Amino acid sequence: MVGIIGGGAVVGCIASKLANVPAVGIIDTPTDTKVCTKLNTCIVLPEAQLFRSNNIPENVFKSFFPLTPGLTKGDKDKALDEIKKIYKKNLSKEKI
Repeated sequence: MVGIIGGGAVVGCIASKLANVPAVGIIDTPTDTKVCTKLNTCIVLPEAQLFRSNNIPENVFKSFFPLTPGLTKGDKDKALDEIKKIYKKNLSKEKI
């Protein structure tokens, strides 16, 4: 599930937890930043104050363009594999 900015991100992230479904929240506002970062993996946009912070939670990724413009459907298993790869790569960089 992908929750998009503001109420959509909050509702999506809470619903995914209740339904036990993986989710990604695209966050931008203070409310969705507070809620979504505690529940799921998140993509923070440049307008958000969290984007400019050096210390961000490990489940938050910075991105200027969160989704490919032509994206209309996808495979959630492939998406989860990619998120895991990025997560592992970020962990290995921190250890170095």
